[in-house]
Amino acid sequence: MWPFTSNIGWTAKDIPELSSKVAIVTGSNIGLGKEIATQLANHGCHTILAVRSVEKGQATADEIKSKNPRKDVPVTVMELDLASLKSIDAFAAEFTSKYDKLDLLVCNAGLMALPERQVTTDGFEMQIGVNHLGHFALVSKLFGTLAKTPGSRIIHQSSSASFMGGYPAKWDADTVNAVTGYSKWAQYGFTKLANVAFSNEIDRRVLEKGLKQPRSIAVHPGIVVGQLQTRSSTDSVVEHFILNHFIRVTGLSQSNQMGALPTLYAATSPDAQGGKFYGPNGVINGTFGGYPKLIDPHPNKVAADQSQWAKLWEISEKMTGVKFNV
Repeated sequence: MWPFTSNIGWTAKDIPELSSKVAIVTGSNIGLGKEIATQLANHGCHTILAVRSVEKGQATADEIKSKNPRKDVPVTVMELDLASLKSIDAFAAEFTSKYDKLDLLVCNAGLMALPERQVTTDGFEMQIGVNHLGHFALVSKLFGTLAKTPGSRIIHQSSSASFMGGYPAKWDADTVNAVTGYSKWAQYGFTKLANVAFSNEIDRRVLEKGLKQPRSIAVHPGIVVGQLQTRSSTDSVVEHFILNHFIRVTGLSQSNQMGALPTLYAATSPDAQGGKFYGPNGVINGTFGGYPKLIDPHPNKVAADQSQWAKLWEISEKMTGVKFNV
């Protein structure tokens, strides 16, 4: 049992039968994304691995299928680079041409604390580009399919960094892109807060329009040792190796199996609520780890500011050129 948690709670064994479901999991060839995809497939869900490298994704898909006793469950690989709006367009076009339903969209892919400011293909600062803007564009293009799929959900992988994240002083492209004064941790915290705000605003707009779905839920996994980011310098790789080693030897980390539980709960439990935030039930509002629980209110007071949700939505449309009408 994870230290400081009260009781053994919801686990992957509690995932319901998913044989009629179709799911997309971004960033699913390693770490948490791989575990999330594995558990969905193990419970019968046709799972689509949305990954940058089709070769690596196929290796993961083959592994998932080889270990799944249910050999008839499809695990499909599709190319998706969230740092490229062109790639996102191509992915969405291919998906909607092949599938007429989407039960789960798990926005899991992300980058953490890149030491130097980098930019995406479209000129966005890399962390905000991948962690938020790329997913914003992806959700907008798949929203129609989600909206016509009964009971569909969108899950946003945030972080305990959202507890301390702040919104930009000005809602303009230069500030959002951290053109000046780039701070890797401040920018990361902002992107993880943006995940929560985006999730909340989707759910608010869905309910305002009187729609039944999709419901949108934000989650955080606690501390998990693993592939935190891959678009980085040698210095960053060394830094993350040291950080991961420290977390591991001090016992503050948890396995991918445990870290995936809040996401899996939000994605599959009939008790999960739209517009809410879930995380582990460990110490300090679940910062470290544990079994899934509702975290309400969000520890960061600014996360509840609906005016900021709307501003994030507006600047996201402006920067991506995507008109996202719920």
